Amino acid sequence: MDPPTSLFERWIARPRSPWLRVGFGLAIVAAPLIAAALDGALPAFFTQGLWRSWLPAAVIVYILAAAGPLSAMESRVIGALRPVLLLTDEELDRLLRRVAVPKPLYEALAFGAGATLGSLGRQRGRWAAPIHGSTGPT
Repeated sequence: MDPPTSLFERWIARPRSPWLRVGFGLAIVAAPLIAAALDGALPAFFTQGLWRSWLPAAVIVYILAAAGPLSAMESRVIGALRPVLLLTDEELDRLLRRVAVPKPLYEALAFGAGATLGSLGRQRGRWAAPIHGSTGPT
């Protein structure tokens, strides 16, 4: 039996189409470049070190790339450990259904809280990167 899944596993780690993960990764990587182009700061993007805004995108793409194989490995580990577990098949199924998988509502609330805090911090200039040679907040 496969363990219960979270929203992340359903949408990202085990999507119905692998193109969803590829498209999401491309969108994350392209966002800083598109924002710089729309802002008219494309030359400064490469000359003033704004390319560093790609670093968080690279981490996100790495997580997207690693999520699929790690998710598949979870099922294989459960299957490999099955012979050493002193549980019946019914008890194992009950245990797997009972494991701590966050409720979708809680996952959505956590994502929303993170997005809100990130947006508020960005508006107040706390985590904002200096642009066009400015020194940023003091």
